[in-house]
Amino acid sequence: KAGSRTALWGGTRGMAPDALGTDITDASADPYVQLAFSSTARRGGEPAALGAHAHQSRMLRVGANFVNTVVGAGIVGLPHTLKRSGVALGLGMMVLACAGSHYSIRLLVRLSLELRVTTYEQACYAVFGRPGYVLVCASLLVFDFGACVSYLLIMTDAAARAVEQVWPALGPHDGAMREAVLFAHAPLLLALCLQRDLSALERWSAFSVALCILLAAFVGWQYFALDGALARAPDAP
Repeated sequence: KAGSRTALWGGTRGMAPDALGTDITDASADPYVQLAFSSTARRGGEPAALGAHAHQSRMLRVGANFVNTVVGAGIVGLPHTLKRSGVALGLGMMVLACAGSHYSIRLLVRLSLELRVTTYEQACYAVFGRPGYVLVCASLLVFDFGACVSYLLIMTDAAARAVEQVWPALGPHDGAMREAVLFAHAPLLLALCLQRDLSALERWSAFSVALCILLAAFVGWQYFALDGALARAPDAP
């Protein structure tokens, strides 16, 4: 395996697919990889073939899911960021971020095609072996945990305010409303996290993107309807 990784570092451009397949570490041969992180590890007691998906996603759903990963919790603080940085600098930083994301995604897709793998973890395993595989999985876990915490805080705060608007009598009582909303969401979130195949949630990603577009359109309509009053309003204390 060490020799195959050395050959991979030496370059894979121009190599035939058959030759490349024999010169790299085959991540699918590792039962740990199949069991721990493959979405097709075992179904009904029968090992599933690595790379075979139970549900084939449509291109529109995949695109919506991809957009949903980009247009996430950061959109909440985007107006404040543009106000502090200025339109020119803010848009310039956004363009640089888009260029970096575009390059890294194209590089990842090209590498996965050359290595004949279907997941990011398998690609790291093929290049770095087991230590790299464990390291990248741990990094993804920490990153996703932070993202989930930010989403949970935003969702809890927004849901608590929505409940107060619907039932004013409840009102906030030393933060009890936020805790109640948090515990109400916990079983649903836990059930979703325990699923090994999340392809069924892709339509909800499309719904989330549609809501973001609707929200942006509503804010734009309010801005022009009030004749720029929101832009000229003083900062809130």
